[in-house]
Amino acid sequence: MVRLEAFFSRIAFIGTHIYEINIVTLAIGIISIVYLLLSEKYLSKLPNALIIVAVPILLFSFIDLSWLGVSLVGNIPAGLPMFEIPKIPNIDLGLIVYLAGFCFILSYVEGMGTTKILGLKRDDDSADSNKELLALGLSNISSSIAQGFPVGGSFSRSAINEESGSQSPFSSLVSALIVIIVILFFTEFF
Repeated sequence: MVRLEAFFSRIAFIGTHIYEINIVTLAIGIISIVYLLLSEKYLSKLPNALIIVAVPILLFSFIDLSWLGVSLVGNIPAGLPMFEIPKIPNIDLGLIVYLAGFCFILSYVEGMGTTKILGLKRDDDSADSNKELLALGLSNISSSIAQGFPVGGSFSRSAINEESGSQSPFSSLVSALIVIIVILFFTEFF
């Protein structure tokens, strides 16, 4: 019941502070969403997600919109995270286990759902749920040591691989290498 009250109090807060919305920032968001929706239908051969990231980067590199109240993220630190055992804060351990359990179940269900859907599409029912569970557990342990977020299978990422014609996990390795290169050398552009 407490969570439901918190939800409604947040909705009420948004309603009472709606006048604080920055119109320019809202317009940028709406234009981005409309572009993504229309480009999926009319410009599907273009890398539209990349365009929607690259255009604002280029635009804001030459135009300062801070005088209109548009805030930028700021500098993104370069480099890979430090690998260390995470420190557990002094809060209710039961709450941490409760939230972690739900995150894990959600990511497992999403990952297995994605695996099953793609398997049906390819007439391949060889997905091993035990191996998926082991991979998910090891991925989350690795992510926690790297100070990362909980990880899981991504339906959108799998759909992108499927649509682009990827036939092996090698495409995920290429994507990971590109992300590492960007994190190491190109964060100043973001």
